[in-house]
Amino acid sequence: MVGLASGPASAGQESMTEASGLSPAEIAARLRGLAQDAYRIAKDRHAAPSELVELSRRFEELRAHARGSRMFEIERWLERASEVVCERLSA
Repeated sequence: MVGLASGPASAGQESMTEASGLSPAEIAARLRGLAQDAYRIAKDRHAAPSELVELSRRFEELRAHARGSRMFEIERWLERASEVVCERLSA
């Protein structure tokens, strides 16, 4: 019974990982690093535009991985964070 219950869940997680190219742990680690960098840049009123462009690129890259892994809440958070960065770039 245990094998049957764990089989489909493992297969589902494996296919999500293949779709995104990153494991959920890797996505979490990148998200933490990105959040720390975003916080640092957000506090710096004199952040270079190139830092904001790079931050936006990283948000979009991780958003694609989250979408591939069906992490929809994380994908929405990354989308909103990217919008905030773009707004600051255009200001």
